[in-house]
Amino acid sequence: MAAIKSGTKVTSIRKHENIVRVGETVQCAVKPEHPGYLDSEAFCKTTITKRLDIMLTRTKASLDFVSVKDLETLAINEGFSSYSELVEWFDLNYYLPFYGVQLEWTPLLTVT
Repeated sequence: MAAIKSGTKVTSIRKHENIVRVGETVQCAVKPEHPGYLDSEAFCKTTITKRLDIMLTRTKASLDFVSVKDLETLAINEGFSSYSELVEWFDLNYYLPFYGVQLEWTPLLTVT
């Protein structure tokens, strides 16, 4: 969460059911089961600036049906140390291939 608060992380991959649209203001919060946090209070508000369809497999990824050439940078921008760590996490939590959306936002509007 520190990367979001500092403004170095401005994207997040979510399941396709996510109904957030470009232009909407959203609150960022931490789920109660996240280590180090006791409740799910919002810690920021921000505006969604981009929404892209994403597909992940063990060996490739695409954003809006265009291949991602630098898989390692995609993973690092999402908070993982490598693409293999990213796909392992998505495989354990959602199964591969994963189809979802990548949301991008402006730097934080507020931090509580």
